[in-house]
Amino acid sequence: MAVFLALVAGLAFVIASSLVPSKYQNIAQDFYPFLVLVILMGLVSYVIGIKSKLEEQHETEIYLDEIRASQYIQNYISIEKPRKVDLLEYAGHWANSNLALLKTFDCKLRLLIKNPNFENNEFQKKRIQDSIRALAIMFEFYNDMEIRAYRVNASLRARKFGDTLLCMRWFTHTYHERGIIGHENPMIITSLHGNRGRNLELMFNRVFEECWSQAEKDDDIVFVKGQLNPKFKT
Repeated sequence: MAVFLALVAGLAFVIASSLVPSKYQNIAQDFYPFLVLVILMGLVSYVIGIKSKLEEQHETEIYLDEIRASQYIQNYISIEKPRKVDLLEYAGHWANSNLALLKTFDCKLRLLIKNPNFENNEFQKKRIQDSIRALAIMFEFYNDMEIRAYRVNASLRARKFGDTLLCMRWFTHTYHERGIIGHENPMIITSLHGNRGRNLELMFNRVFEECWSQAEKDDDIVFVKGQLNPKFKT
């Protein structure tokens, strides 16, 4: 838009200059440097805008392949070594490889999973219970891991790595025995430095923090201070 307006102004100026009497031509010519500056500023603004849009598009990727998405995340963790990660999961099985690697960096972890005591699907209930036992073994005596269980229906599966990266996908409810699927759905991986990433981060923070704050009772605290909460029923 800035370039278009500058060009229109330049064209109008040229036309107007050709119509003024000759004795005013010198005055008109004095405005040429200013006009050139305005056009150049418009072009620079346009180029910067295009560059920013391209960078933002590059910073947001959609993965249809679970393997490629997992490889990207594993590589990111290995290189960046994030100090804090929040994970919103269902059973948590698909996060185990990420969690095992994050543990080696002494990362502070907050994990939300579905409360098995509020899951009606027996197949999924058993998966969640198995996952809790596996996580308890993996993080025994690891004080920087806390696991809480939300009671509402699962809808969002996401992982936020510090203030730099967000991975997000949605759960799909199905008539299949499993009742719900997540890993087969596309995954969005986005940098949190661009507008797209920040907008998704706002949604993640809202959902995660609400579920986390609502799971403060012993019936919802699964794992804390390096051990299973004995008051949590599985």
